[in-house]
Amino acid sequence: MFYQQALQSLQLTKTLMADGKFAENQVVIASLLEDMYQKLQAGRGHHETT
Repeated sequence: MFYQQALQSLQLTKTLMADGKFAENQVVIASLLEDMYQKLQAGRGHHETT
């Protein structure tokens, strides 16, 4: 579950960075990455099943 969400976030990040649009989407990208990091930290020590 986490890895599917992480992959979706990374795919969205790639889209947001396309065509030199990183600067205008920088806040959204940072938010996606922070959310992914927080979920990873919360899930440490727990093995997820797919």
